[in-house]
Formats: sequence, C-alpha cells, structure tokens
Amino acid sequence: APVDMELTVTSTASAVVEIGAALSKLVHLAGSAPPGEAWSIILDGISLSCTAQAGDTPADVAVCLAAPVDSFPDYVGGTEEATVVVTRVSGGAFAISATAPEGGEAVVDESTATVTRVELSGAGSVGDTWSVAVAELTATRVVQEGDTAAGIAAELAAQLDTADGFTAGSEVERIVVTKVEGGEFSLTANVVPSGGGTIDTETATAVALSPSAPVVTGDTWVLTVDAAEYVRIVQAGDSAGTLAAALAAMVNAASGYVAGSEGGTVSVTKLSGESLDASLVVTP
Repeated sequence: APVDMELTVTSTASAVVEIGAALSKLVHLAGSAPPGEAWSIILDGISLSCTAQAGDTPADVAVCLAAPVDSFPDYVGGTEEATVVVTRVSGGAFAISATAPEGGEAVVDESTATVTRVELSGAGSVGDTWSVAVAELTATRVVQEGDTAAGIAAELAAQLDTADGFTAGSEVERIVVTKVEGGEFSLTANVVPSGGGTIDTETATAVALSPSAPVVTGDTWVLTVDAAEYVRIVQAGDSAGTLAAALAAMVNAASGYVAGSEGGTVSVTKLSGESLDASLVVTP
C-alpha cells in the first residue's frame, strides 16, 4: 500500500532569539568638537576618553568613544550618527555617565533604546546558511571550513549594523541588535542546512514473510533471499520475534538489501527494484 513519507534535514546548529535579554543605554553627543579637547564616557567607574581631532564632528567623536567599549568583557559598543550605543550583552545593570568639553554636549539616555539578543549554538556544517533579519535587512553567512559560531556571529553583526536606525555587535557567540529610537521590532534568525535528499517510492521491491510453524527448540529457520540462505537454529528461550530479528540482521549485512522485523514477520527490501525471490521455511 502507498506510504506517505517526509524527509527532513536539520542542521547541527541553532539560534535562539531573546527579546530584552540584553540592556542598551545611549549617549547623545551634540555641539561643537574643538580639536584637542577630550570627551569621555565613564562605564562602571572606568573612564573611556577620546580627544577630538581637527575637523571632527560629534559623530566622529561617537565612533572614537564606542571603539574601546568592545574591549570590555560582556559589552558591545556601537554608534548611530552622533549617538553612542553601549550594550551589556548579559543584560545586567550597569552605570554610565559622560562628559563633554566646553561647546559640546553629552547626554545619557538610559530608557529609550530597545534590544534583542541572538544566541548561536554551534557553527553548523559546511554549506549551511545562517540568516538574521531585522527591519528590511537580512544578514547571511554560508558556513565555510574552519568557521566558528563566534566568527559567524561577528560577520552577521557587522552586516546588521548597517540597518538604518539600528546598531549591532557581537560578544563570542551572541549578537545584540539595538533599535536606537526604541519601540518593538521584529527579528528572526535561522540556519538552513545544505543537505537534502529525495524519497524514492517507486524503485525498491519488498516482501514480508511470516512462518507458518510454531517455535520449537532445535528447529531450523531458513530465510532464502535471491538464492542466498540465512539460517538460524531455534534456541531455548527464542520467540518468533527474536528469530525474525536475527534473520533480518543477517540480511542487512548483504549489499543491496535492507531487512527489518516486526513480531515474527521478516521484511526484506531489494534496493535495485529488480525481481525479489524470498521464502521463509521452518524444518524440524
């Protein structure tokens, strides 16, 4: 009888999207940026400073200030125009303040930004395709030989960081995406395996055989498959099920055949689809 079958291929890697698992705070810079003057962000009591160069704008200073944030374990720094985005990947509370030189302005905003974290598990297999989508941008990465989850996270974050109104970065195997102006946003992440296959319901031929005699110790069960004989002598404690399973295991050792058992029935499949001659005989 026809059998409905479905073939599913899964990747060894996975991604978990966690809304609000990380915490982002903003530092808005404005005003003028006189050359030689220092701007600073104080993060958990540690001062990160940047000295403005000739021609710098607050946006340039923001990039300068965000860079050292990445050197802190569990933190990611980013920018959106003249705003520095500081994200704690684990989501724990942190203290932040900022200073600006005369003529400049640095204002901390601790509540507006919203953030989503993506946790990667494993790199996947060569040829698998990672994708993370936010707003109208989809970041992708095809797994190459030697790739790690951390490297894939960094590559995907770099692409996501180009989305308007968002910043993105990575810390080991985690990606954080922040919407600077706040509010809910949709983010999806998945990995598509490279492997695949087809189900052939036409080629193979199969037969199911059941013994007509009871199980008697000392009897011989002989399964013949295309002239090859598979023999099992009934032992004390054997049942029709154990005998069928033992014969099926013998057939499975032969090339071109697949066998199985259900109760006392042995099923034999010939993969080539050619005519299959099989019988099961019990002799005293």
